[in-house]
Amino acid sequence: MSRNLNFRPNDQSSAFKSRNFVKYFKRLFFKGNAKVPDYIKINKPILRIMTSSILGESKSLFDLLGSKLKIIEVVRNPYFLTEIFINNLKSLKKGDGRNFHLTLNYNDLIFPYWAHDKSNDYDRMSIADLAIYGIKYKINLVNKFKKINKELYENQCITISFENFILNPKKYIELISNKFGLKFFNPEKIYKKHNIPRQND
Repeated sequence: MSRNLNFRPNDQSSAFKSRNFVKYFKRLFFKGNAKVPDYIKINKPILRIMTSSILGESKSLFDLLGSKLKIIEVVRNPYFLTEIFINNLKSLKKGDGRNFHLTLNYNDLIFPYWAHDKSNDYDRMSIADLAIYGIKYKINLVNKFKKINKELYENQCITISFENFILNPKKYIELISNKFGLKFFNPEKIYKKHNIPRQND
């Protein structure tokens, strides 16, 4: 149960930054393997996975997991998304091994899968144009998913704005709690730790 936990102190997803740090630390000594299935049946823990741009490509996950899967989509100001895409594209170009996105190889040119229909123009496009194209591609996928799977989206997903969340976290914590039947204990401590409410930085 602790095999994939992140104990790097400075990472945002680190166990050190969780209010449940002691619980995660104890898992290092938990008897695993055969005992894990029974633990899951009894305690019914929620497996939380933080990923990027998954909603538009999530239909197969919903087909596999059914009502067990819930997605909280956090959308950001396109300005910040552009910066993220540009950094990812730079990483891919350098080949520094930090890019784990699916890529394609066409005439010895390696590029992200979302640029498959730009293979002939890819090396002539500016990095900013590529980033904007990538954002548009992802947004179109999400909009298509929401349109085709309207009932599924309404029942098992929720979309919140990051910029609005940090201004009024209590409102969105309540929305998430009510929609998915979750309980958040002492969220005020988490607000203080992450300096929210605050203006976007």
